[in-house]
Amino acid sequence: MEMTYDFIFYAQHDEKFMQHIRECIISRTDREICTEIHKLHFYGKQQLVIVKPLSKTSIFHEKVIPKIIDYQTLTKMLDGYWDE
Repeated sequence: MEMTYDFIFYAQHDEKFMQHIRECIISRTDREICTEIHKLHFYGKQQLVIVKPLSKTSIFHEKVIPKIIDYQTLTKMLDGYWDE
């Protein structure tokens, strides 16, 4: 089962993690957040986040498919608007 977007579900149930993601989006600077499964690279100028597996040796490496998500789409996903 693919786990690329699981960090969004974690954020929806963890207020501190959600706030950390939103701060990265608002800051407009380059930042990185690591979870037990993901590595999220935030690029402020481009307003993009790149989702990758935490490491090549992670047991979840094959389950996290690298994705590029723009901030507008990420915000909608965090707010639960997956259809938009």
